[in-house]
Amino acid sequence: MSDKIIAELSGQAHRILLSTGHEIVGRMHERSGIWVEVETEDGSVIISQVQIVAIAPVQFIWSTASNSKSGKVKPTKRSGPLLVQDFWTDDLLKQLSEAFLDGLTDQYLADKFKQSRTSIRDLRKAFEAARGTLDELDVNQPTRIWIKRWRDVLTPS
Repeated sequence: MSDKIIAELSGQAHRILLSTGHEIVGRMHERSGIWVEVETEDGSVIISQVQIVAIAPVQFIWSTASNSKSGKVKPTKRSGPLLVQDFWTDDLLKQLSEAFLDGLTDQYLADKFKQSRTSIRDLRKAFEAARGTLDELDVNQPTRIWIKRWRDVLTPS
């Protein structure tokens, strides 16, 4: 997740959808590195930016998808939440994949795309898993959501 997005949302209350399907409602605050603190009614929770799938206004209501076998919540209207994946268009992901194949460093790519080095590292792991050069089980759970997206981008039309 972009540090710029977190900075813009810091201090405001939001609904946060995690890659596990769980929702946290509270006031967000920037912390060092990839960490975000969320003040909830029950106390503070510190979460990794990598786990955040979507951020929406407090009044936004997620609905449980009726076709979802897991029963996890999913956003129902596309224009509501600010999706992390929105930054990474197919064209940007193709550029990033070429950069990975060219051997450019995570730090260089983080600076180029204005993302955190950790975000680039996680995208690289998902990229390698999508290519089959890394076992999916070696990729942490929050990062696995990117594997299908990478496969979609890398598959010729």
